[in-house]
Amino acid sequence: MIKIKKIRHICLVVSNYEKMLKFYTNVLGFIVKRNSVYVSKDLENALGVKKTQIKCSILILENSDLEIEITNFINSKQLTNCNKANDLGYRHIAFFVEDINKAYTEINNLNIEIISGPVSIKAKDNLEVRVFFFKDPEGNIIELNQI
Repeated sequence: MIKIKKIRHICLVVSNYEKMLKFYTNVLGFIVKRNSVYVSKDLENALGVKKTQIKCSILILENSDLEIEITNFINSKQLTNCNKANDLGYRHIAFFVEDINKAYTEINNLNIEIISGPVSIKAKDNLEVRVFFFKDPEGNIIELNQI
């Protein structure tokens, strides 16, 4: 068995780099750790995508070491995204918030597509979790939780 030490980052491949960077920083409060542009044969070989040039930003949250990588393939054809909750593969990113109702109001006031309003879900151990789901500007699903 492989021993995973921790999650390094989650990568979101985007078509509108500037719009998505603005959303994740201005709406969700991420901080830009670094911006980079990569062009190399090694990158092409690692990703299996020829003539690859990528622009990316590594984003972090205060008091967290989880990184979100916003990536744009500058000169490659982008594939259509899958963004329904029951599509195969990675479907959403979940974050904890202090006040789910306040977060919902802020997201709603920004006319962001909301999938569901805050609902309470009882876990097996009688722990109640309040959640709601919405989409970022490119349709990726985001879940906010309050315990």
